[in-house]
Amino acid sequence: MEGPADDGLTIEDLAHESSVPVSTVRMYQARGLLPPPTKRGRIGFYGPGHLARMRLIGRLQDDGFSLASIKHLADAWEDGRGLSDVLGLEAQIADWDRQPVELKPAELAAIFEGVVLTPELLARSQGLGLLELADDGTVKVADVEFLRIGAQLVRLGVSPEEVIDEYEQLQTVTRDVARRFVALFERHFLVQAEAGGFTPDDLRQLTAVLDQLRDLGGRVVAAAMRHALTEEATAKLAEMAAERR
Repeated sequence: MEGPADDGLTIEDLAHESSVPVSTVRMYQARGLLPPPTKRGRIGFYGPGHLARMRLIGRLQDDGFSLASIKHLADAWEDGRGLSDVLGLEAQIADWDRQPVELKPAELAAIFEGVVLTPELLARSQGLGLLELADDGTVKVADVEFLRIGAQLVRLGVSPEEVIDEYEQLQTVTRDVARRFVALFERHFLVQAEAGGFTPDDLRQLTAVLDQLRDLGGRVVAAAMRHALTEEATAKLAEMAAERR
């Protein structure tokens, strides 16, 4: 983040790219969560590193981290590693398992062939963070896996509106699970690292632990879902069979 070629975002641009109000960017700066911009004249400009930090903060907040804990982690990363390593690490965590894709409107329509994607449906999807409608008409999908799953459900006969309903409910459930795993991380790992002063070794270990918890969390949710779905479906079929006797 050293020159005009790299630092080209105004605070308004950074807020827009991060999907937050300008006041949130200013608040993060005031709390020391966001590095200061590069000043050229009286105007401050932000670069890819600031955007990576904003996305990291948003992702960790969604996963249940408090701003104080995020500040400790951010400070420790910057104290223990070079800035380029810090930004790479932040981007890596912020994009865990995400496979973004950009589509033209016609390409998106082709995926949902035979279904009308209304402006209301697209706006709702954007509000949930599933996609972003760019000014040039391009549709930026945050994670192609959600797109694949949604398309498969629609092909099975589920309406797009109902798919979005179910995603919204699922998001609430998985956030609760994520917060429980983050609470485990804070109690058993982060507090110990804070007490020891956050050495570079601590940071590497914390990143590895977070990666393992993410994997374990996904596996336990998938396993629990398989068991619950089997039990619920079996019970429903038994109920229907009993009604027909």
